[in-house]
Amino acid sequence: MEQMFNDSARFEKIIKLLPEQKIIILADELSNGYYSKGFLEMLINYKDYSETIMSEFKDRKIEKNRKAFNESIQSLLRFLSTHFFSQSEKYYALYPELKETPKWDKWFEELHIETEVFQRKYNELFAVGKKVLDELSSTPEKISEAKNKFPHKLPAGVEWKNFIIQFLNKEEVFIKVNRFKENEKYIDMGFADNRFSEPQPNEGWSFLWVLAQYNGELTIKDPDAKDTYKKQKGLISKALKFHFSMESDPFYPYQETKSYKTRFTLLPPPEETTGKKVKKRPLPVSAVEEDDVDEDIKQFFDEQATQVYDKRG
Repeated sequence: MEQMFNDSARFEKIIKLLPEQKIIILADELSNGYYSKGFLEMLINYKDYSETIMSEFKDRKIEKNRKAFNESIQSLLRFLSTHFFSQSEKYYALYPELKETPKWDKWFEELHIETEVFQRKYNELFAVGKKVLDELSSTPEKISEAKNKFPHKLPAGVEWKNFIIQFLNKEEVFIKVNRFKENEKYIDMGFADNRFSEPQPNEGWSFLWVLAQYNGELTIKDPDAKDTYKKQKGLISKALKFHFSMESDPFYPYQETKSYKTRFTLLPPPEETTGKKVKKRPLPVSAVEEDDVDEDIKQFFDEQATQVYDKRG
């Protein structure tokens, strides 16, 4: 579940796809009955991204204005597709053959209305989005709430041994912490690499996936181990501590286990998803008593055993 903190990234994406200065230039060109062909591509790229990839804003004010703006773009694109024709390699013009006729004058008036609505809806979205996100960034309490993206407030005293994280696929995990259950994607948990045009899983997430194939413990003897895992382990620790507002390290000390071993239960995807057999990880026990094992984890393994893990005689 995405939280308010990601509204900032979504808003920045809109501004990147539709820069304010380009909107001003486009409106100016349309007011003269023509527009550059590059602007058509810009509008279509935003429309496609908004309809197929971009999720809704969590802030209702921003989302309401985004929907109104999207309607204005759809209306403008319909008008441009039926009333404009290519005049050169660089420009489209409002039906040049009919210029200075009553029909052209009527269309030009309609174009003026379409352009005015489009620019006004853009300005309204820009103003509301900037105001809401500025308020968010200026309020420490809201920043803390927004950045703690796990949608449930964990009770005091919760430990990493209370956590179960199981991959559902390479981009999404199932999380269980005591009575709380949630499906989350890498981007929601702070594992996105934003150097690309579209966010991709970062090295930390890739290492978490590898760790899950080994049920949360990887030694240097494993063929998938790499020298970079120390850095990647650090990325995981930082992201998970931040995501769940935990202070302790989610890994056991390397010097103690001679391996990268999670304090929480980490599982690969269910067998029916991957088609592969997976090894059952022994239940985590304390250094003193097996009875100290979290009951929720025992119950989880009991529920999953018949459908995920090999039975051993």
